Parts: sequence; C-alpha cells; structure tokens
Amino acid sequence: MKGGNITMENIKYQFVVFKIEENKDSGKAEIAVAAHFSSKVDADRFKEAKESIERLSPRFEWVKTSFRVQQVFYKSFVDVEKSA
Repeated sequence: MKGGNITMENIKYQFVVFKIEENKDSGKAEIAVAAHFSSKVDADRFKEAKESIERLSPRFEWVKTSFRVQQVFYKSFVDVEKSA
C-alpha cells in the first residue's frame, strides 16, 4: 500500500502503564498492567511517581522494577447511538 490514508471508525485509545519486574537471579520477568489513562500526561505522571517510589524504597534487592507507557488502540464494537 503506497501513500494511502487509512481511516478507521469507532477507534479508541488509551495509555497503558506496564509494570515490569525483572528477577536478576533467574532472568525471568513479570509484566502487569499497573494503570490506564486517557491522557499521556497523566500516564507519564503516574509512571514518574511509581519510579520515584521504587528508587527511594525498592521492595527487593534482586528484582529490578520499571514502568513503561504504551499507547493502545482498539476498536469499539458498540454503536455510538446505542451507547448513549
């Protein structure tokens, strides 16, 4: 597909903050959704606050915890007229 515009209807998005815990000993990682927001500014503030708390008082010495913000797009299958 060259240079074409794609238009999608009923598309919504959210900013999801993932909490990533990496075990330094075993190399295993756990990923969980920490929160979700409709605004990137709010998601970034949440991420910064959580990282500050983790830096000041880490839960475990052998686990590295980080947070990542990801924008997620999804299609709504509910008609706008029906949801009102």
